Amino acid sequence: KTIFLTHGHVYNKDNMPKTNYDAIIYGHFHTGFIEKIGDIIIANTGSLSLPKNDTPNSYIVLEGDTITLKDLERKEIKKINL
Repeated sequence: KTIFLTHGHVYNKDNMPKTNYDAIIYGHFHTGFIEKIGDIIIANTGSLSLPKNDTPNSYIVLEGDTITLKDLERKEIKKINL
């Protein structure tokens, strides 16, 4: 699987890179989420200290072929397989 990792200020959900990849993971906006659009997984890490738009404090864990969004207590918010 190919994952495109970026800060998010250039490439993000609204401006997707033109290369081939299975998932894009970025931060920048401080709003944690994981969703699938077509065949591509889009994930934002959120923020541990300054989450925005009423999203919980969060971070992303990538283990094997699984992307998991977790809160500060390490509870799973959302999980998706590549």
